Amino acid sequence: MESRGKPAHRRRRWILVGSLLVGTLALGWGLRLLLQPERMGALIVAQAESATGLRFELDEPARLGIFPRLKLQLIGLSIRQSPQHSALLTAERVELALPLAVLWSSTPEIGRIDVVTPDINLPAVLEWLAVDESNSGPPEAISLPAFATEARISNGTLRAEGFALSDIELELSPLRDSTPATLSLAAEWQGDRESLPFQLISRATPEQTADGIRLRDLHIALSLRDEGEPLLSIAGETDLLPPQRITLALTATLSNPAQLSSTPLPPEITQLLSEPLTVAYDGAANFSAELTLRNENAETPIALSTRLSALLDWIANPERTLLPPAAGRLALPSLEVEGVRIEGLRVELTPDAPDPSSK
Repeated sequence: MESRGKPAHRRRRWILVGSLLVGTLALGWGLRLLLQPERMGALIVAQAESATGLRFELDEPARLGIFPRLKLQLIGLSIRQSPQHSALLTAERVELALPLAVLWSSTPEIGRIDVVTPDINLPAVLEWLAVDESNSGPPEAISLPAFATEARISNGTLRAEGFALSDIELELSPLRDSTPATLSLAAEWQGDRESLPFQLISRATPEQTADGIRLRDLHIALSLRDEGEPLLSIAGETDLLPPQRITLALTATLSNPAQLSSTPLPPEITQLLSEPLTVAYDGAANFSAELTLRNENAETPIALSTRLSALLDWIANPERTLLPPAAGRLALPSLEVEGVRIEGLRVELTPDAPDPSSK
């Protein structure tokens, strides 16, 4: 009797497994017929193109995934201004999590966006932002998404001239008007001869305006991965009005300037760099206008202007000059270097001034 029971038990088990398999295949086929992923993907792509003025291309029609959750998969995504332009972004795939409400809703809804292995071409993005508004760019003011959803980037890369960000892991909470949101980013800065892993956490309250989006109560903390204390803290607000304009009104504070240098800094320089800096920008969205940096300390005044692109190029250059590409002035009551003490030091910077380190 015992030997006869085992084959029957095995048969029942295989019947159960087979039933589950058949049921799963039937469910997938039924959902595919009901949701029509190719049509839904084309609709989402058309909506994205209308909202941004960009061209979205896929290597193959959208397809449906069931496990571990219901999702629409966009395979081989590329985004560009036109067929003649380089891609702003390519991605191995984009997964759009679909809530159950999509089964009876007349319009597609998205529960979460996962962008897998994206490659972001920063020069192409900046070129797009610099295009005259009469010829290209978004036809209307940038706006918060019609649906609030979480977004995640995994294994991403950002390429620029002179540097790159690799191993990008990013998470963004849903964006809702007048509701606090959080962005977390971990990546590795790759220069020509050096690399630096870092992480960034940003919190702000997005607010829809007539011209774009305002980020109120903005707080950013930038840390090196092997350091517990944030290296840089930023607070303030910004207006995002691309492609025509971006404004920044921020206060930046370095908590530990010594992390910026491989050699010990003089105490006076450390104190100067520790002073809160007011960062202001009002210009084109590709940051081609001047960025100003000032402090409010009468004893160690700083008043500098620079361009972000030139500043990033200077940071990324392993053979960078001693002084950054900036115009303005700074002052120190005293400075002692290798036993030599200088009183009442004032430095005037001009864009065409020769750098002392080049002599």
